Amino acid sequence: MSGAIITLTLLALSGAALFVWARHDTHHRLATSYAADLRTFASNWKKLGLAVGALIYISAPIGFSWIGYRGVHLPAQMIPGMPLTNLSMSLLNFAGIFAIGTLALNLLTGYAGQVSLGHATFIGAGAYAAGYFGENVTVGGKHLPFLVWLAAAGLVGAVIAAAVGPFALRLRGDYLAVITVGMLVFAEHIFNAWADITGGTPGRSNLPQPTLTIWPGKSIIFTVPETTEADIFGFTYSRDQAFFWLVWAFVVLAAIVAYNVVRTRSGRAMMAVRDRDLSAEAIGVDIAATKIKAFALCGAMAGVSGALYGSQIQSVTPEFFDLKLSIQYVAMMVVGGSGTILGSILGAVAIIGLDRLTDRFKWIFTLPGVRNVLFFVSTSSNESVTTTGVRGFIDRMQIELPNFVRLIYGLLIVLSLRYFPNGIAALWDRIKRFFVRWPFAR
Repeated sequence: MSGAIITLTLLALSGAALFVWARHDTHHRLATSYAADLRTFASNWKKLGLAVGALIYISAPIGFSWIGYRGVHLPAQMIPGMPLTNLSMSLLNFAGIFAIGTLALNLLTGYAGQVSLGHATFIGAGAYAAGYFGENVTVGGKHLPFLVWLAAAGLVGAVIAAAVGPFALRLRGDYLAVITVGMLVFAEHIFNAWADITGGTPGRSNLPQPTLTIWPGKSIIFTVPETTEADIFGFTYSRDQAFFWLVWAFVVLAAIVAYNVVRTRSGRAMMAVRDRDLSAEAIGVDIAATKIKAFALCGAMAGVSGALYGSQIQSVTPEFFDLKLSIQYVAMMVVGGSGTILGSILGAVAIIGLDRLTDRFKWIFTLPGVRNVLFFVSTSSNESVTTTGVRGFIDRMQIELPNFVRLIYGLLIVLSLRYFPNGIAALWDRIKRFFVRWPFAR
């Protein structure tokens, strides 16, 4: 017990020291040089946030028992809700995978201004490419390493997206959206017909699983198809725990790449094209190259997202990569914040969390006076949702739970555009500015 008390005391003192160190920061001042403006972590607050995020990243699957003093470990439940359950880990895995795809769409639509409703095409291409290169292609009798088939999936997505880019040269807005929908319909036909690559209508199963080789004879096995456990440096964790560390490492990498891309010459050109393409062309921006680069970058990141998605669920079918998936990505981008890096991640977590909340809706409709006016929501996705309106107006109608969730997506998009046009990320910025400017904030 004394060891645990000492450990907690040391953690408290360390936290206080970090807070004082960060409080003397000048993060609210303007950058005094171009180099200072380009720094990724320009303030102590951001560095402190990075440290806290790394601590949560490590501890979310296993708790805080790994922090100890002379062999005495902190309680695993030192923070309520940690370690997370396997169900929560699985949801966070999907949220991370969708966050990478949303980052890709945000670069194309939020930063480059190219409206796309065919995002599911790039996701599906990445998933099928990962399955083909990871299972069907061998070198020296061995399957391709994880990073190789993951890069191949990103490359396939980039090539397909770059091929769509020229159509955006003379089209914009609704016309471009229609073109991308047509591309999606064509891709669905390819996914169903090209059985040698995609497996046809039944899809592909037993997709390749991530394995990272550290040195000859030693590999980090994140997922083992035959079991539910994974081996990392000799320690055994559940599949969802190991996949959480892998997926969110790629989320951080994708966010850093996107954050730095938008601050480069190409990124500023993308934003210039988004705001006014004719003016951008007048000052020397190559419109064609900029749009094609935006599509290619979007396709590459979406391909990686699709590859990770296939590894997570271990099987994919063409019916998943349809217009509904594209609309779901649009909802994540709009709810999180179009044209923001953080908003892409927050939007993905919010929408994926919404799927989980639909299983918890039933208690809402046990409130007095609500049962006969609103509706009941089944806790199983295989059952129907019964909607009962006011007597004499609606006697009975059936709504499938997936369709009900899509209705909520549409409602969230409408409410976000009406009350939070810049998404959750803008709301978070307002909260931060309030505390920075307090007591003079409004």
